[in-house]
Amino acid sequence: MMAVESIAFSYDNSRSILNNITFSALEGSCYAILGNNGAGKSTLLKCLNRILRPKTGTVYLDGDDVKSLNGKNIARRMAYVEQHSEGGRLTVFDTVLLGRKPYIKLNPGKHDIEVAQRAIERLELSRFSMRYVDELSGGELQKVMLARALAQEPAVLLLDEPTSSLDIYNQYEVMRIIKDIAVSDNILVIVVIHDINLAVRYCDRFVFLKDGLVYACGGHEVITEQNIKNIYGIDVTIETVNGKKIIVPN
Repeated sequence: MMAVESIAFSYDNSRSILNNITFSALEGSCYAILGNNGAGKSTLLKCLNRILRPKTGTVYLDGDDVKSLNGKNIARRMAYVEQHSEGGRLTVFDTVLLGRKPYIKLNPGKHDIEVAQRAIERLELSRFSMRYVDELSGGELQKVMLARALAQEPAVLLLDEPTSSLDIYNQYEVMRIIKDIAVSDNILVIVVIHDINLAVRYCDRFVFLKDGLVYACGGHEVITEQNIKNIYGIDVTIETVNGKKIIVPN
């Protein structure tokens, strides 16, 4: 379980980006952080695993104050996939094996190699295992980064816009994989995402940010036409198609 209590953040002496952010999140679920541009979504994600240090407030992970954990302990418990991942001159296997870095003392052991291999197989990347990541498509690279995060064996998976720049097939494929990971591994997934229809289809809980504050937080009951209008400034109609909610701009 993660508990976020009264998080506030600002860059230097500039205006506050986040103010009194409070919510809790449970394992086995996929949480979407939603809001318009500049709402502080990516900033919040980075505050959760101490990439950024909040000005005030506390993040608890299974009762432990994240501020009390060193970098290695955080990396063993939380994995983060940034918005724009760049492929270097490493093979897919070596890139995924980097996810074991928090556990490796000198050289990777048999267990580390097995964990990396399982992550590659799970993301259906075996045929790319010896390919260099800078030769992959955007969707393939995104799956590699997810595999590397899984190799960390985290309790919490933090994803910053994992579907950005992907075609429609890979958008749905990546979000399906993310949802499956949350349920099958019983881990907490928190994803910053702009596409509200993707969020509604694959996520269980939703945190709406507006002007650096939590505007609404909850399950599908907070996905309302009025909330969306108040957050994004656009009139929408929510329809149900094949049992799925679809948000349609008016």
